[in-house]
Amino acid sequence: MMKLRKFMRPRNLLIVSALALLLVTVVAFAAANSVPETGAGDGTGVVSGYTVTAIDWDIQAANPLLVDNVVFTVTPTAGAGNATEVYVTVDAGANWITCTNVLTVWTCDFTATDPTVLSVVALRVVAIQ
Repeated sequence: MMKLRKFMRPRNLLIVSALALLLVTVVAFAAANSVPETGAGDGTGVVSGYTVTAIDWDIQAANPLLVDNVVFTVTPTAGAGNATEVYVTVDAGANWITCTNVLTVWTCDFTATDPTVLSVVALRVVAIQ
C-alpha cells in the first residue's frame, strides 16, 4: 500500500502523464508519415516495385560451359516508373554486373566474369527507378 501512495504523488503522476502524451504524439506522427511507392526492390521471392519475366540465358558460342549473358524484361508495378538502372549477380554478390536496356528489356553481359553454367544457382536482380 505504501508503494501505491508513493507512486500516486502529483509529481509522479505528472511525469507519467507527460510520457504518455509524448508517446501518443510520436505514434500519431509516425502514422501520418507516408511515402509514395517508387520503383525499388530487392529480395528473394515476391518483391514490390518490379516484376522480372521472360528470363533468357545465352551461353558462349566458343565455350558452351560459360554464360555469355542473360536477357529479361523488367516491368514496373503500380505506382513505380520504368527502371533506370539494373544490376545482377549469379554468385551471391561477389560480382555485380551492370545491365543495359532497350525500353523494358535488359541485357546483362557476363563476358568480364565468365561464370560457368554449373556455377549459376540463382539470379539476383536489383532494379532502381
